[in-house]
Amino acid sequence: MELALGSWARTAGNRHGAGTGTSRQPPASSSGPRRPAYFAIAPIALCVIDRQRRFTAANERMAELAGCPTGALAGRYAASLLADADTILSSCFAKADAGEQLRDLVVAWRGRQLQLSFAPLVEDGHVGGLCVAAADITRRVRTERRLQRSRRRLLSIAARDHLTGLLNRRGLEMRLRRELRRAGAESASVAVLLIDIDHFKLYNDRFGHPAGDKCLRAVSAALEECSRGTAAVARYGGEEFALVLPDASPRTAGELADRCRQAVNSLAVPHPATDRGRVTISIGVALIEGDAVDGSIVSHAAELLRASDELLYRAKRLGRDRISIASVTR
Repeated sequence: MELALGSWARTAGNRHGAGTGTSRQPPASSSGPRRPAYFAIAPIALCVIDRQRRFTAANERMAELAGCPTGALAGRYAASLLADADTILSSCFAKADAGEQLRDLVVAWRGRQLQLSFAPLVEDGHVGGLCVAAADITRRVRTERRLQRSRRRLLSIAARDHLTGLLNRRGLEMRLRRELRRAGAESASVAVLLIDIDHFKLYNDRFGHPAGDKCLRAVSAALEECSRGTAAVARYGGEEFALVLPDASPRTAGELADRCRQAVNSLAVPHPATDRGRVTISIGVALIEGDAVDGSIVSHAAELLRASDELLYRAKRLGRDRISIASVTR
């Protein structure tokens, strides 16, 4: 019923003289308006408002909605019930006079949400009033808001890694695409730092998966602390992590990468199977300038991730516990 408010308003308006060129209902007199018979049987709140913004007719459902006896609305100004009525009605009359379509509105009223639909009443080619249909959609609005909150929570959960609480691969790719769009629009730059824990398989083989999970959480916390307020951090998969740094330069991206490398070193997590005797990371840093961002954002994101991956393995080939950085050009 709520979705058909506009139809009710137009139908009631037509039976009351809308669009006919002549009114089928005599104008209100001092003794009070005559209500159209259709109003009495309509299953929705209906009223007629004249050019002076006064009620000239209203059915029982409208009176119930307004909280007053049937007939008590006659002659009252609409603003006595709704503070914004004059502004709303002025806009409706102006559009009706110009022959424009009148759109539905949702207004807050006495702690509730009302959906209003309008239809012009035409008398001898002149818009003499408006037929208004109203429905209390508070419950529907609250349900929709709950569904929206639930959807946002589900999307947030779907974009998070269950072990570390960081963004997961999907969340990282969404963030990277957003930053690339902004970079293209603002001629800014974006860097991706791809990070891998050195010899992590050996660590897992020696200490077991529970210790490996503890190590992953420790490294993720260190990376998050290093990049707080500057970059988005994600667990990219397995023992790989990734950072998206907006407004980057080779210097700032390199400095962030080195802070991350030193922070993991400072954890001093024992790793006897390596030359250094502790857990370390290698980092590949790829940067793209905003003026190079054109065409498909998806392809740019894939290119930046591919470049950072190649640079990461270059750092590993050069001895691990180090950084390799380069700019991506088109």
